Amino acid sequence: MTTLFESAGQWLFNRRSTVFSIFQRRSTEARRPNGCSVLCLMAFVASLCVTAAVAETAPPSAGDTGNSANSELLLIRVVDPAGHPIPIKQVIAPHVYINGPDKGWWTNKMPIERRLPDESILVPRKSLVLAKPGQKFELEFLPPQGLPMTASGSFPEHDSDPIVLTTESGPEMPDIDDTAGPSDIRTNEVAGRVVDPKGNPVAGAAVSLERAYPKSEPVMTDANGAFRFANQGERMWGMYLQVQKDGFGTRQITDVSVGCGFTIKLDDTTRLKGQFTLPDGKPAGKTTVTLTRNKKTMRARMGYLVHGLRLDRQTDDNGAYDFPLEPGVYEVQVASEHGYFARFQKIRVDAGKTTDLSSQLQPGVRLRLQTVDSVTGRPVSGVKLVIWDDFPGRIEWKAGSERVTDKTGFAEWNGLMPGFTSFEVIKSEYKRFWSTNDIEYERGDWEEFKGPPSMGRAIGPLNLDLRQNLPTVVAQIERGVHVHGKVVGPNSQPAGKMLVNLNVQGIGVFSGDARYQFVTDTEGRFSSYLPAGNGTLYNLSAHDPQGHWANAVTKTFGSKPGDELEFTLQMSYGGWISGRVVDRDGKPVPHVEVYSVAADQLDNPYFDPAAITDHQGRFKLGPMRAGDYAIGQRQPKTITHAGLNKSSEKHFSVSKGRTVDAGDLLHTGDSPE
Repeated sequence: MTTLFESAGQWLFNRRSTVFSIFQRRSTEARRPNGCSVLCLMAFVASLCVTAAVAETAPPSAGDTGNSANSELLLIRVVDPAGHPIPIKQVIAPHVYINGPDKGWWTNKMPIERRLPDESILVPRKSLVLAKPGQKFELEFLPPQGLPMTASGSFPEHDSDPIVLTTESGPEMPDIDDTAGPSDIRTNEVAGRVVDPKGNPVAGAAVSLERAYPKSEPVMTDANGAFRFANQGERMWGMYLQVQKDGFGTRQITDVSVGCGFTIKLDDTTRLKGQFTLPDGKPAGKTTVTLTRNKKTMRARMGYLVHGLRLDRQTDDNGAYDFPLEPGVYEVQVASEHGYFARFQKIRVDAGKTTDLSSQLQPGVRLRLQTVDSVTGRPVSGVKLVIWDDFPGRIEWKAGSERVTDKTGFAEWNGLMPGFTSFEVIKSEYKRFWSTNDIEYERGDWEEFKGPPSMGRAIGPLNLDLRQNLPTVVAQIERGVHVHGKVVGPNSQPAGKMLVNLNVQGIGVFSGDARYQFVTDTEGRFSSYLPAGNGTLYNLSAHDPQGHWANAVTKTFGSKPGDELEFTLQMSYGGWISGRVVDRDGKPVPHVEVYSVAADQLDNPYFDPAAITDHQGRFKLGPMRAGDYAIGQRQPKTITHAGLNKSSEKHFSVSKGRTVDAGDLLHTGDSPE
């Protein structure tokens, strides 16, 4: 009987959120997020940063500080602004600032070796190998109670000194009361009550599930302040609950109980007010105020942070405003109908207080941008450039922002909002673009490549810091690789409606997303432009969505800008692997997902053969192209990091038209999330 998943961490989470490589350890370089994959990458980074295990508290031995010059441990102490110690239940992620104000590096593991009586912790010195005296250090952690916290400080001059980090405030408690609420809640139902500051029910409040797909219509609270959303369960991932009622600050709840009633308290004492004027001192009437922020969450899969919560408000005809608001730290963008703007970072709105934000607006920014070919240096005309009006889950083009470069490669905008702005660059045969004005470039994130960017870089937007008198921005754009050809069936017949994917050798999915997938036409033909490999090997694979044929793959190939490559992929009838998953008592384990990975790893990881065990624990994988495979398991609808114990790893050889019996596979049931 083959033992599965007795030792966690043997398979690395290095291809995408639920896809694993089972043959060798690899590291995956963090990449710049792009519009299509920002949520997936957010979950990916979160899963890397969460610490797996925390050691139990143990008193130090006599004379042991845990932080001597020869020790393998470092002493970290976290305090609040008043100097009171704050205990650390779990480290989420330590950040070392190696590039000025930017977080240039993090570690994916910092276990707590020991806790001391004064709430300090001892951690392995190797967790912070890049630490230098005076370097800024930031620690994200979970306290024993309350929401995640961040503490910051600098590394001391001497290794023997403790690392003292300070939080901005004391622990924050979750913003719902889960001890009260509607009764008779179903297990997959979200239900709660909305009350005013005195605890009285609030009727007619609009409650909505934001970022729900398909979009959820708001529910109005009844006379008892109650609301309900049925059939949620797993769908709650990525969503948040928004509660609006005139006269109260809009609440955005990032941690919502499913199957358990709760209460949300509205507030009208926390306010933001002020007046905006034009450069000549006149009132800036009919001005839009956009507030965005990130909010803490207890959800590890979200990286303990929900990004891009947004509210839009309007001033009166005199540019004045006064509205209730949930406490927090906001970015505020102000835009008047006269074309004047203001932008504010890190505006702190404290609970129970009125924060004044008044300002004289300024003219918008003029931007002149030129696109040139990265190889020839010649201007490129016909390039579409548009501004993102984006926050995670809802990336849209900003109305009226589209420009197309002229014959000299130039495009121009006037009256743009100052500050950080993302520009998408679109031209079918060009697949990468970058500029020395790009914020990511300026931060030093590009130092690893010289000349043309390597795989995975520069496929996202241009991120520019718009300001007055900005010099002309020159954007290098790199021609892609034209791949085309056909997919045929086992008897060489045209295979229409097949999915063709770009795969990256040793990584799996290009840049962490599934954008580079195309569908064959009725004649089995496909044609697309892909980012050049520039030294990184690719291959193509074809998948039958109906499951009649096994995947087809090409060999790996190199590529450079402007290459023209043609391929023929032939599907096959394939073979099968069957077996049973049982527990240690030999009883069948139903509803476990069993999946396979080919030894050559040429399939797209989204389409590795998989199956769910039936009530008898049985499964059948296939059809699978001929070759060697290893198989693993995971619970459906969960993300795990578990892996196959190398001492018990077993391979199976699949051939055309045959079914391989894998026998009984042991499920230990202890795979960590």
